[in-house]
Amino acid sequence: MRFFVLCVFVALWASVLPAFAGQAEVKDIARQNNCPPKKIDVQHNALGENGRTLYRVTCILPKVTEKEDAPLDALVIACTGSLCELVRPAEGEKK
Repeated sequence: MRFFVLCVFVALWASVLPAFAGQAEVKDIARQNNCPPKKIDVQHNALGENGRTLYRVTCILPKVTEKEDAPLDALVIACTGSLCELVRPAEGEKK
């Protein structure tokens, strides 16, 4: 009986785990996409068996004189388990 209760407890605990990947993996993906990270924010965190975390990474970019020539200065990166992937480039915060 104790074994059954332990198995149920472990199954319930494992079902609410977030993604295992952390900021080190997110920084690595950002650097691979030519984005030296300045700030990493958690945008969305889904719990469960297939937990997924969305990160918004703000990049350090050189100054540009023309506003139209300015590239997108943020990335959205999704992590599921311990695997991370680039979802899309994004526009950074306005000052």
